[in-house]
Amino acid sequence: MQARALVLSVLCFLPGTLLGQDDSASFHPGQWAMQFGGGSSLFNLGVLRFTSPKSAWLLDFDVTAVLVSGKFTDISGTSDADDKSATGLLRLGRRSYHRPRGKVVAFHSVAAEFGYQYRKLDLGGGSRQVINQWSTGLYTDVGAAYRLTSGLSLGGNASVSGGYVKRKIEQPLGTLKGNGFYFQGLQVLFAVGIYF
Repeated sequence: MQARALVLSVLCFLPGTLLGQDDSASFHPGQWAMQFGGGSSLFNLGVLRFTSPKSAWLLDFDVTAVLVSGKFTDISGTSDADDKSATGLLRLGRRSYHRPRGKVVAFHSVAAEFGYQYRKLDLGGGSRQVINQWSTGLYTDVGAAYRLTSGLSLGGNASVSGGYVKRKIEQPLGTLKGNGFYFQGLQVLFAVGIYF
């Protein structure tokens, strides 16, 4: 939690020495950018298409994976067990940039978010659970980028999202189907941006 607070503080209150005046932070209509990052997820890839110096279309793809191997113990003994999951999120929306302060450009985004998660929990002895989950919702972030050059930046953002989720759980005793809502709390992403 302290690390997230530190990241947000750095993003919001960058030292004045970084804020010297120049125009390397300006964008132009028709310009493209790619961002590569990670943080709360395994990796993130985003594509930006600028429609003005202050706004761009955003297409963003985020992947998270969990791979756990272990032992399951119950009254009948111990057996090998594993828990594997992969989640993919696709976002499409708009990113708005604020007036540059030297080489530092702050931004915020609002996007539609579409997700899929596959999880397989194998407890050995034929006990297996498979989860397929689909989601759709809204995503928003705030962040900043420091333009090292006109073609390269370092930065990050903090985001939240929420929406509707549909889940199917299959196990030997039967199948559960359900739907509801999700809320993804504060997520932090560090990214390298390439502009061309």
